[in-house]
Amino acid sequence: MGEATHIEPDLQQAVFDILDADVPLRTLLGGAGRILDFVKDGQALPYVTVGDSTMGDWSTHDTDGFEGSFTVSVWAEARGKTKAKDIQKLIWGLIHNKALGIAGRTQINLRCGLQTVLREDDGRTHQGIQRFDFIFGGNE
Repeated sequence: MGEATHIEPDLQQAVFDILDADVPLRTLLGGAGRILDFVKDGQALPYVTVGDSTMGDWSTHDTDGFEGSFTVSVWAEARGKTKAKDIQKLIWGLIHNKALGIAGRTQINLRCGLQTVLREDDGRTHQGIQRFDFIFGGNE
């Protein structure tokens, strides 16, 4: 896969930057500083984590390429799933079929392949999970 494995930090940073720059999303989350990679103990809800990713080879005989997925998780506390789903709706609009603008790479595809909201054992906290599937070609 060559240089493709080095794209993961750029991919995560691009997603983080897009989400963090969106004023409606920040407002729904209750302010800045709620798009996270690492969650400290006692973090106030709601918040979003950008994290887990997988990648595989999608190269051709003359160019590097890769496909994979990454997850964006929403954590919200509410009686129902509406809060988490409202946040997911904004995230979907910001990422699904949108160009991430990663320098030196040709983005072929970026789609939300899975979206769900689960209730945690405490009965109040909901985790919304979105898996975005992507394909990137080699250097531009």
